[in-house]
Amino acid sequence: MNLLVKNGTLVTGEEARKGDILISGEKIQDIKDRFREDEIPSGTEIIDAGGKYVFPGFIDAHTHFQLVSRGTVTADRFYDGSVLAAFGGITTVVDFADHLPGKRIAEGSLTRNREASGEMAIDWALHQVVTDVGAVILNNTRHSKAGYTPYNGMEVKGRVDVTILRGEVIMKEAVFTGRKGSGKFIAESGSSVV
Repeated sequence: MNLLVKNGTLVTGEEARKGDILISGEKIQDIKDRFREDEIPSGTEIIDAGGKYVFPGFIDAHTHFQLVSRGTVTADRFYDGSVLAAFGGITTVVDFADHLPGKRIAEGSLTRNREASGEMAIDWALHQVVTDVGAVILNNTRHSKAGYTPYNGMEVKGRVDVTILRGEVIMKEAVFTGRKGSGKFIAESGSSVV
């Protein structure tokens, strides 16, 4: 499946400029000032983003979906929370995994991953909470440093019109079109579990 987002203001960590983005499958195939008609593959879905900003997917690095913790349960279930996130342009969340009492640190993450699998409509990663001070955390087993944003200090006014996850339109004009369970777990490269 091909998707062309055209005529938008493309925002990166370095600049904002007018342009078109061609997405093939789950990957950005090409970025140009403007694609000629003969450069657009047959059957390509086209979204006209004229007069709008086009951002890469946002990451919410601190969520608590369906979390049973400290005597309470958070309000959003995995599916509902992930759909609501897509309406805000969020394509990946970093959810919390509690350290289960008397268990290895990894059990909390493994349990949360099983709970989220098949429910999430967007991609997710996990931030492991450690409550047993006798636990060992090695440098290569820490959670990813997902708290960084290249948009620090930028003010954006408006609303999200379209959210695209890995080449698929999952929200357009206030209608969620994604699928429950289509999110993928994003593991930190080279990580291991203690």
